[in-house]
Amino acid sequence: MIIAKKQTGRVRSIVIVVFAIVAISGAGLYVVKNLREERARLRPVEEPAGAAKNDDSVTLAAPEGTDPLEVRSALAFRPGGEVGQSVVELGPAASAATSAEVARGRQGLLERELVRQGILLAARDELGATTRDTVLGEAVSNDPRSHVGYVSSLIPRGEDATLFVRSGEGAAHETVYQGNLGAIAARDEAAPDALALLVQQVEALSRQDLPATLGKLGLSKGKAITWGEFDGPAALEDRLSTLSFPEVFGVIREVHASIRKQGESAARLAALARAYAMLGVLSEFHYRPAHKAYKARALLYAQRLVAKQATRPLAFWTRAYVWALVGRPQETIADLERAGKRLESEPGTASPAWVPVIAAAAHGDLDALSLAPPECANLASLFRLTLCEYPASPYLTNSAVNEVVKRAPECYRAIDAGCNAPALGEIRAMSTFGPQVLAQTLATRLRGLAAIPAEIAAALDAPSSDSVAIVSALEAAAAKDDAELSWSALASLIRETSFVQITRWIYLNKFMLSVPIDDQWPVMQRFVADHPYKPLLESYLLPPAQGDAARDRLRAAVSRPDLESAQHNLLEILKRDSFSDSRSPLHMISLHLDHDTHDLGLFLRDAAWSRMSTLVSAARVLTALDPQTGIGRAFLVQNDYDRVHDQAELWAKEQKLPAVLAVALAGRYQASKDETRAIDLLEHAANLVPDVDTVEKLANIYKSKGQMDRWRRVLDNFLTQAPPTGLDHAKVQVDLANYLMSQKKWDEAWPYAQDAAESWAGWAITCAQECAEGRNDLDSAEKYAQGLSQRYPDQAWAQWYHFCKTYGRGDVESAYALGKEAIAELERKSTPAPARERAYFHWLGGEYKTASIEFEAAYSLEKKGEDLFLAVLTADAGGDTARRDRLFADFETKFGATTPKTVKIWNIIRAASDQIKQGKFDYKPVDELVESTSAENRWYTQYLVGQMIRNLGRSKDAMKYYKAVQARGVKGWIKALVNDSARLGAGDSKTAFAL
Repeated sequence: MIIAKKQTGRVRSIVIVVFAIVAISGAGLYVVKNLREERARLRPVEEPAGAAKNDDSVTLAAPEGTDPLEVRSALAFRPGGEVGQSVVELGPAASAATSAEVARGRQGLLERELVRQGILLAARDELGATTRDTVLGEAVSNDPRSHVGYVSSLIPRGEDATLFVRSGEGAAHETVYQGNLGAIAARDEAAPDALALLVQQVEALSRQDLPATLGKLGLSKGKAITWGEFDGPAALEDRLSTLSFPEVFGVIREVHASIRKQGESAARLAALARAYAMLGVLSEFHYRPAHKAYKARALLYAQRLVAKQATRPLAFWTRAYVWALVGRPQETIADLERAGKRLESEPGTASPAWVPVIAAAAHGDLDALSLAPPECANLASLFRLTLCEYPASPYLTNSAVNEVVKRAPECYRAIDAGCNAPALGEIRAMSTFGPQVLAQTLATRLRGLAAIPAEIAAALDAPSSDSVAIVSALEAAAAKDDAELSWSALASLIRETSFVQITRWIYLNKFMLSVPIDDQWPVMQRFVADHPYKPLLESYLLPPAQGDAARDRLRAAVSRPDLESAQHNLLEILKRDSFSDSRSPLHMISLHLDHDTHDLGLFLRDAAWSRMSTLVSAARVLTALDPQTGIGRAFLVQNDYDRVHDQAELWAKEQKLPAVLAVALAGRYQASKDETRAIDLLEHAANLVPDVDTVEKLANIYKSKGQMDRWRRVLDNFLTQAPPTGLDHAKVQVDLANYLMSQKKWDEAWPYAQDAAESWAGWAITCAQECAEGRNDLDSAEKYAQGLSQRYPDQAWAQWYHFCKTYGRGDVESAYALGKEAIAELERKSTPAPARERAYFHWLGGEYKTASIEFEAAYSLEKKGEDLFLAVLTADAGGDTARRDRLFADFETKFGATTPKTVKIWNIIRAASDQIKQGKFDYKPVDELVESTSAENRWYTQYLVGQMIRNLGRSKDAMKYYKAVQARGVKGWIKALVNDSARLGAGDSKTAFAL
C-alpha cells in the first residue's frame, strides 16, 4: 500500500468557494474515509478550597430601588408601517447583579424568555401590535423617544419569582405592574411541574393582566384577533419535516399572517406552537439564545391553545409535542395521557401520526422511534439524535447524525452535532458539508417563501449573490415589514449559522489538522464582519500579539446574560482566564441552565466548565426530570455513589439499562472486585452500543486475568459486529497486531496491521511497518515508512530515511531530501523538530558538524551527558579536533565522576589512535572496561566504542561491537546508526543487518 499525500489544499479551496456561495456541482452527502482521533475527555474540576468570593460588578447599573438580580429588557413603542398597527420592541436582556448576587438566584434562559415573550404575546395576540425582539436578531429603531420602560424577571433561589413592568428608568422609574410567578427555582432537584406552572402563569398573564398594563404605558389596541375553526397551513407536516430553518421560518410567517387576517383557530395555534418549537431546536447550536425565545413562544402558544380548547385532545397533543422538543419528557407523557382522556369523548378523532414518535422520545425508546411512519421519519431521526448525543458515544452519535443528515441534509443542527464527534473524519466531513449545503440550498429555499419582497428577490437572482448580499437584502426588507417573524430574524438565523460553520471549519484546520489557513481569512471575514464574536476567529488566526488584543475585544463583547454551554469555542477562550470563583463568566453558565434534557446533558458532557458540586446537582436535576436518563444517572454513579448506592442496585437490574449507565456501574463493581457483575454489565453495554471504549474495558478485564483467548475473542467480535466509526477498528486492530507481534506471530498479525493502516492514522501505519519488517517484507515496510514521512511531515519527517539507513535499501537520496525539507519547514513555522532528532538525522547523513552542533543544542536544553558525549563523537567523526577536545573537556568536567569508564575508554582509544589506524592495537583494556559495565547498559558502551573506532577508519575492528549491539535488539536511531556502520565495516553498503 502506498500512502497518498494529504490533499489539504484542495479541501481548503473547496470550502472557501463554498463560503463565497459559488455553485458547486454534484450536491449530495459528503463521503470521506472514516477516521477517528481520541478526543480528550474534559474531567470535572474539584471545587477549590477557600475560593475567593469577589463581588466585581458589571458595568450596567441597577435602577434605583430595584433588585440587582433582576434581568430586564428595555421596552419601546413606535408607530407601525404599511398596516398601521403599533410596533412593540423589546431590547436585549441585561442584569446589574454582582457575582455574589447572581449566586443567590437563577437566571435560566428559558425562564427569562418566557417572561419576555409573554409581554410580546400580549402585545401581538391581544392588542394586535407588531412585535420585534433583539434576542431574535430583529431590527429595532433604537430611538430613545420610543422608550417607555422595561420588563424584568426576578428569580431568587427558593422564593417566588416575580415579573415587573416599569415605566421610565433610573431614579424616575415607576412600577406599573408586579406579578407573582410562583416558586420555580429550587436549589437542587426541581419540582417536576415547576416549569409547567411558570408557562401556565405567564400565558394567563398575557391574556389577563399584561394587555391592560401595556395599555397603561400607552399601547393602543389594534385590530382584534378573532376565533374560528379554520384549517392550518397547507402541507404543514411536509414543511416541518424538512428540518430546514428557512422553511420553518416561512411556516411561522404564514400562520401569523393567517391569524392576523382570519383569526385564531386550533389548527393555527397548534401549527404555530409546533413550528416555533422546531425552529428552537434547529437553532440550538447558535451563539445567541434565540432558540430559547423560540421555545418560549412555542410553550406559550401551546398553553394558549390549551387555555382556549381545554376539552379537545389536539391542545394536549400539541403541548406534548412542544414539551418533547424542549426536552421535558415527564410533561410530554402527562399531556399525552390528558389527550387520551379527552379522546374518549371524541371517539372519531384520529390522533396525529407523530403522537407515537413523541411518546417514544419521552420514554427514551430508540426501538420504537425506528418504527415511525414514513411521514414522521425525519422527526423520529431528530429525536433519536437528541437522545443519543449526550454523552458522545461514537457509535450512537455518529449513526444518529448520519441518519438525520441522510434524510434531511439541511438540518444544520445535526451537522453541527457531527462536528462534536470524537472522530476526526466525521468532524472534517460535517465541517465541510454544512457550508456546502447552505450555499447550495439557501437561495432556493428563500425563493419558495411566500410574499418575498422585491429587494430580496433581486438579491437572490443577482449573479454575484452570496449570503452577505442575501442577509443585507433581508435586513433592508425588514425596515418596511409588519409581519411576524420579521425578515431580519431570518437574516440573523443565516448569519448565526454561517458564523458557527466558519468557526468550526477554522478550528478544525488550525488546531486539529494543523493546516495553515491564515491566507484564507481575508476571504472569509466578510461573512462574519458584523458578528459581535468576530474577535473569537481573529484570536485563532492573527499573530500572537494581535491575537491577545482580539481576545481582549472578545471578553468585552461577551454578553454575560446570554452565556450558555452551546457556545463551546467561546467558552474555551474564556476558560483560559482561569477564574476560580463566581467572577468567572463560566460561572454564569450554571446559573443560566434550564431544567431540560438538552441543557443539562450538554452541561454534563462538557463537565470541565464547572465545579463538581454544581455538576452533581445538575445530574440530580436531570435524573429527577428524566428517570430514564443514561448520562445523568451514570454521572451520579461515578461522582455521587454513596448517595445513590441503593438506587444504583435497582438500576443495574433494569431490562433496558442504558449503555452509558451500565459502563458506569461496571466500573463501580470492578473497583469492588466484583468482576463477574462488571463483566455482565460490560457485555450488556457492548451488545447494546458497540463503542470501542466499552469493548476495551471488557477485554482488559479478561487480559488482567490472563485469559488472552477471551480478550482476543471480544476484540475480534467487535471488528466483526460493530460498523467502522472513526479509528475505532484501527485502534483494536493495532492492539491485536501488537499482541501477536509480541508473540513473534508476524504472519498472524499481518492482516490486522494491514487493515489498520488503511485508516491512514500514523500510529496504525507505524504498526504495519513494524509488522512488515518482522515478516521480512521490506518492500511493504518501505512503502509504509515513505507514506508516514509524506503524510505526517511534522512528526514522521525522518521515518522514511531512518528505514533506508536501517536496512541499506530504498531511495535514500529522496528520503534524505524529504527530511531536510521538513526540518526547514518546521523551522519556518517556529515549531522546530527536537534537536536530538535533527542531530541523529544529520549524523546518519554524514553531516557531522551539523550533527555535533545539534547534539550540543540538545544538551543545552536537557543537560544530558549522553547528548554532550555524542556531540564529541560527531565532532570527531567530522575531523573537527578543536571542537572535539573542547566538548570532551567539558564532558569530563561535568560527567567524569558519574561516567568514569566512558572517559577511560575514550582516553585509551585517543592515546592509541595511531596504533588503531595501523591495525596494531590490542583491544583487551577496552574490552575489560566494557565487560565491567552492567549487563543492562553494556550494549550502549559497545555502541560508543564502535563509533570511536569507526571514526579512526577501522570499521572492520568495530564490527564485533556493532554485532553485540545488534544482538541486543535495540531500535530507533541507534539501530539505524549501528546497521549503517556495520554495513560499512563489512564492506557492503546494501546488506541489511536484521535485529
